[in-house]
Amino acid sequence: MKFKHLLIISNSLITSAMIVLISMGFFKLQKRTVLENARSSKLILLDTISQQIYEQLLTYNYYLLRHNVKTLVDNETALAIVVKDKEGHIIVSEPEEKDFSLAFKSHKMLDESASGYLSLTKNIASLGNEKIVIGSVEIAFSLKNHFIEINKIKSSIFYTALVLCLLMVLISLLATQAILRSFQNLVKEIDGIPKDNKSNVPPLKIQVNSKLTEFKKIERHINSMLEQLSAYQEKLEKQSKLAAIGETSKM
Repeated sequence: MKFKHLLIISNSLITSAMIVLISMGFFKLQKRTVLENARSSKLILLDTISQQIYEQLLTYNYYLLRHNVKTLVDNETALAIVVKDKEGHIIVSEPEEKDFSLAFKSHKMLDESASGYLSLTKNIASLGNEKIVIGSVEIAFSLKNHFIEINKIKSSIFYTALVLCLLMVLISLLATQAILRSFQNLVKEIDGIPKDNKSNVPPLKIQVNSKLTEFKKIERHINSMLEQLSAYQEKLEKQSKLAAIGETSKM
């Protein structure tokens, strides 16, 4: 494998890895923000529903309670609702056939690999100074719309990262070609410098023809050294000629 190809591949891998890591971090941040907003909105909804249930528990109006709970589930405000009395006995559960041991196993937000819902529990207490618990409500809220939003964010980040990776590969390719071309020109110019110090050549000078600032500096420094070497060589040749004339005159 040529050095050029190795340099391009290594630069591309490094930049792509950096873009992927940044994209993953950004996605996790966005996902966390969406789920935190979802939790906040569902907590507000939980308080509203709890207030309605409190009034119905207080008046023992279980018929209206069952009707309201069923309505909340039917219009998809909640996936499931369980209302219990203060002893923990179930008064209302909607839908009745749902496995609530799974639905209310955790109060944490679940990710895409799980069922995609948020389970919340709240004790229902009297509104007086002494908070007397008269029951509790457990609600499973759907996070389907929020995960749709998360998937949209994931897709946009993925395609953005892909475009950036391709762009960085192209930039790496162009930059590597520019550096190697300048380096090759530099080597070629240096190889073209006469090795014979006695050759009658014009003042030595190289021309790299590079647009890169660093190679322009190298070109200036090398040309400055060549000028000094040429001046020193001319000085030595003059001294040598004077010495030869002196030897001839003595003879």
